[in-house]
Amino acid sequence: MNTIPSFEERWQLAAASARATAAEACPELPFGFHTRVIANWQAAPVEPWEDLLALFGGRALWIGLVACIAAGVFVFADLYDSGITRPALEQNVSMEAWIPTW
Repeated sequence: MNTIPSFEERWQLAAASARATAAEACPELPFGFHTRVIANWQAAPVEPWEDLLALFGGRALWIGLVACIAAGVFVFADLYDSGITRPALEQNVSMEAWIPTW
């Protein structure tokens, strides 16, 4: 029966394989290679969708924040309205109920 090795067994096998690799198979990088790679990366043009995301992303967050604050202010103002107003019912229920008169 063919069983799947556990993670620990696979890890040990991979580590042993890496240790067995000869140093000649992995030559040193030439002097200044990292600097050239980073310079080429920084000189590359930015993708158009990245520009749009950077441009509109921050604005969308601020607009969303302002909308949430405005909604919260309206809810707060509606809940804590301290003005005295007339009741919504024009007649209360007792006027329409049948009350016997003796």
